[in-house]
Amino acid sequence: MEIQFGTDGWRALIADTYTFENVRRVAQATAHFWKSEKRKKVPCYSWKPGTYACTYRDPEKGIVIGYDARFLSDQFARTAAEVFVSHGIPVYLSKTLAPTPTVSFAIAKHELSGGIMITASHNPYNWNGFKIKMEFAGSALPEITQGVEQELKKIHHEKSPSLEKREAPVEVIDVIEPYFNAIKQKVDLSLIEKNHFEVLVDPLYGTNVGLMKRLLPKAHIEEIHSERNPLFGGLNPEPIDANLSELMHQVPSKKASVGLAFDGDGDRIGAVDEKGNFLSSHEIFCLLLWHLAKNKQWKGAVAKTFSTTNRLKLLSDYFCLPFYETPVGFKHICKLFLTQDVLIGGEESGGIGMKNHIPERDSMLNALMLLELMSHEGKKLGEVLNDIHQTIGFFYTDRIDLHLSLEHKETVLKSLTENVPDKIGGIKLEGVSTLDGVKYLLEGNAWILFRASGTEPLIRIYAEAGGKEKVKVLLEKSKEIVEHGQSISQTKN
Repeated sequence: MEIQFGTDGWRALIADTYTFENVRRVAQATAHFWKSEKRKKVPCYSWKPGTYACTYRDPEKGIVIGYDARFLSDQFARTAAEVFVSHGIPVYLSKTLAPTPTVSFAIAKHELSGGIMITASHNPYNWNGFKIKMEFAGSALPEITQGVEQELKKIHHEKSPSLEKREAPVEVIDVIEPYFNAIKQKVDLSLIEKNHFEVLVDPLYGTNVGLMKRLLPKAHIEEIHSERNPLFGGLNPEPIDANLSELMHQVPSKKASVGLAFDGDGDRIGAVDEKGNFLSSHEIFCLLLWHLAKNKQWKGAVAKTFSTTNRLKLLSDYFCLPFYETPVGFKHICKLFLTQDVLIGGEESGGIGMKNHIPERDSMLNALMLLELMSHEGKKLGEVLNDIHQTIGFFYTDRIDLHLSLEHKETVLKSLTENVPDKIGGIKLEGVSTLDGVKYLLEGNAWILFRASGTEPLIRIYAEAGGKEKVKVLLEKSKEIVEHGQSISQTKN
């Protein structure tokens, strides 16, 4: 079976495609590409405090390897390390399971040429993955993973690499504590501890287990789903409402001030307000922007992906901040962090990065900023969100997925641009944007986005408007439009 990289690394079923032999092959291909002359021609950025310099780092500077709580992740990490050192690339191996942001930060701290994270992020327990991180302490850009895939094709029929001769060392290091020291410079932890908020944390059995308590030993923090469980207790380690029912129930029953949740490798965040209401990634993004601009008075641009709430544009205008909108995928946000003065950037899936840090999604930093926001304003998140809506207006965002055959996806998207309605759900259409999919821009800052999945036979429909019922109607009408377009394409075929 061919090994291919998706939007954030290679992921596959354990014992099916994700085997020790294939991990060795992917590590070998990555090592070959990192040491190739072609790699030196790919633009890259090296992290420095407050700035990014375009500098190629020789692989002999070494890489860091981390791993999550999944079955055999530590052994897969050691297997990858053996391959890299056999190619003369020194390895700094995390001594414990570690969140992805701590691994990325280690690249910055030690000025390494890159890193590897063994994780399948929010995928089910029986998956694992191989994320590549680069000199700038963020995820590999497409030109890097494409280069690795080309190397994979060259070695596809070769035997597993010989590991008898080691040409470089493996050093076991702590990636957590240096990261903590950096975080302490960005967030006022003492202010959080003084406010005595009751905080309920759900790490979903992932890498962030126990870390909030370590950072805030004097705060009132309780964790659920915090034991080591490679099966994730039957849950998918993704911090969305479908997986956070227990957190949503326990926050109000225990009279907690807030609930915070993390994904399997600690780069995405979820939250629950004081009433047990799930806060979407759109709302978390707005809360973080509000805090950075209003309370911390940091400056810089706001960057969001195409499927993320337009409330961010309204807040950008309110705070007089530059604004960027990119295609879907954090890799596009990452490029902006590397080339522009970006205050905060993120995506609809819950990955958010911010200024004065690495160009990486970081759920721990996001969670601490939410607690700092509450401490600054003396309010719960639901109350702050109400303040935001009083300022820019109330909006609600939702999404549905429609299964659609691969041969009809593009035909349907084409029909959406050729047969544009005047109104949808009684709301006047004002324009169409095709930055990534087809977005109908509606009156009153409402919108609908139709976007085909790149990996599944799906069309995702996103909608935003000034109320749940309006969004419900927009999604229903949009579903009818897609189904009509599909029937037309089937007739043509």
